[in-house]
Amino acid sequence: MGMLDRDWYKEKHQQDAKRKPVKIEPVHVTSKARKEPAKIGWAMAIGFLCIALAGGYAVWITKNPPSQPPKMQAEKRLNDCIKPGNLIDDDVRKCVKGL
Repeated sequence: MGMLDRDWYKEKHQQDAKRKPVKIEPVHVTSKARKEPAKIGWAMAIGFLCIALAGGYAVWITKNPPSQPPKMQAEKRLNDCIKPGNLIDDDVRKCVKGL
């Protein structure tokens, strides 16, 4: 490196040191600049959550089956269920309803 080159680099370095640093302003992201994969990520997370909830419900329902109502018989006529002496009480009402 010659003397001229050395002086040029030294002078260039001094000029750079005298300059004020440039402020870099943050860039605000607008809706046009947003990336679409972020929306896909949320959709995948929601889909996974739905699948997990459905799977959890399936496991829970197999361990805790819903209670079955008592099986009802066909309704009968009052004449078939009535007690001797034309007595009508709760047992006769249940018989008529088919319980």
